Amino acid sequence: MALPRKTYKERVRDVSCQLLESWCLVRYCSLIAQEQYKKHWSDELRGHMLSISRLSMKGNDSIEARQKVFEEVWADEDYDNPQFLLLTIANKFIIEGIDVNSEPVMQCIMDCIKAKSDIIRVVLLRDINKITQYVLSL
Repeated sequence: MALPRKTYKERVRDVSCQLLESWCLVRYCSLIAQEQYKKHWSDELRGHMLSISRLSMKGNDSIEARQKVFEEVWADEDYDNPQFLLLTIANKFIIEGIDVNSEPVMQCIMDCIKAKSDIIRVVLLRDINKITQYVLSL
C-alpha cells in the first residue's frame, strides 16, 4: 500500500535507528574479526533494509523522491554528526557489552557516515540480491 509522503517519512524514521544500529554492529564485528556475531547482525541488517525498501510513497514513488525523504530523515536526525550517531546506537552497543568509547566503535561510526549514500542507494533499489550482497560486503 502506497503511503502519503508524511507517513512514508515517519516509517523510514522509525526503522532508520534499528538499521543504523545493525549496520554499525555488522561493521564493528568486521573490524574486530568476530564472525559468529557478524552473521547474526548481518541477518538483522538485511531484515531492516528489506523492511524499509518495501515501503512505497503515494503519488511519486520514484527513487529520487524516496531518496529525498531518506536524506531529509538523515539530516533531521543528525546522523551525519558522529556524536549524534553514537548517541543513536549507544544503548544497543551497551546492551551488547561493547565499550562505546573504543576505537573500533568510533571507526564504525565514521564508516557509517561515509557509507550514507551506499546504504540509501541499496535500500532504494528494492532488490533482495543487491541488499544481501551489500550486507555481506560489510
